[in-house]
Amino acid sequence: MPTFSIVIETENLANGELSDLEACLDSIAAQDLDRHHPNEVILVDSGQVERGLLAAVRAKYPWIALHRSPTSLHYYEAKLAGAQLTTGELVVFADSDLVYELGWLAALLRPFERPEVAFVSGETRID
Repeated sequence: MPTFSIVIETENLANGELSDLEACLDSIAAQDLDRHHPNEVILVDSGQVERGLLAAVRAKYPWIALHRSPTSLHYYEAKLAGAQLTTGELVVFADSDLVYELGWLAALLRPFERPEVAFVSGETRID
């Protein structure tokens, strides 16, 4: 299995709540990160979340590497900025306002056990 990193942007939080980010991070932590251990989980913020709240998030989730962009970034720019900071062979992109089902990460990584697989995508669904 190749090594991997997870990148999460905060751009989606411009219209959301800090509780959305906490729900996202809780769902990522529940993915059995001991077994599927990422090189790093990078949270890219370009000003959507106030510094005091980000400090509280870092205290609650010490496994997060916080990257504050010096300039405002749009959604895809934030994703790409985070990808440039990763050390894993694979980059898993996560959205800060989504909750991930148990088994999401394992299902996303499983196809990469085959060397001919170059990328995998998923879909977002609202019940």
